[in-house]
Amino acid sequence: MIVAALRVSNGSVGAFPMRQMMQVFGPLAVDTANRNTALLMLGEFVLRLSLEPLLPEIKCIATKALLDAFPTDAATKAQLETLRVQCAYLMRLNPVGQADFLTCVAQWKRSTLTR
Repeated sequence: MIVAALRVSNGSVGAFPMRQMMQVFGPLAVDTANRNTALLMLGEFVLRLSLEPLLPEIKCIATKALLDAFPTDAATKAQLETLRVQCAYLMRLNPVGQADFLTCVAQWKRSTLTR
């Protein structure tokens, strides 16, 4: 559903309906009780997004926006790192999508360190 919202919003995370998705996704990621659901949704989004005919930059902007919804505590960082490894492994038959995803996550990590 998040991929469809991104497609309809022409790749903009600030446009309808992606903006509404971001508003719903944020509380899921922040709330500890729903964190596993948010992580599963993020993983599915990343995998489906890798198959979409969108520019890598648009995919990365959307991925970073969803990653930004998560808190920055050590436990969540460990969960996100595990998710990164698992998604990269599942994308091994799509090396271009895998490389784009790994580059995007590395950029996101660097930007969160400087905040």
